[in-house]
Amino acid sequence: ARYTASGRALLLLLPSEARMLELLESAKVSMQKLTVNSSAVHGLKAKVQAILSERAELKYTAQRAMVSYVRSIHLHADKSVFNTASLDLTALAESMGLLAPPRLRFLSGAGKAE
Repeated sequence: ARYTASGRALLLLLPSEARMLELLESAKVSMQKLTVNSSAVHGLKAKVQAILSERAELKYTAQRAMVSYVRSIHLHADKSVFNTASLDLTALAESMGLLAPPRLRFLSGAGKAE
């Protein structure tokens, strides 16, 4: 889906971002909820971690992707939906195949990777 064209998209939300659903519904965006098999995700996570441990360039790309994602959340104006304080940085890093979160210099406060 693009600005002037119709289409389909996949949106992944954290539980803390549930308010985004309300905003989309108020904008008359039709949605269908899908659930993910958590056991399948666990197996995939281990495979991605193994690949990143072998390929430094992919690990670096995953680290940069995480920094970029967290920075975009940090800079977003609507803190009722997008708030870095509600992010589990360790779980987010693991979901990207990283063993630990990369350094996030733009964040300050307890519980943040610095």
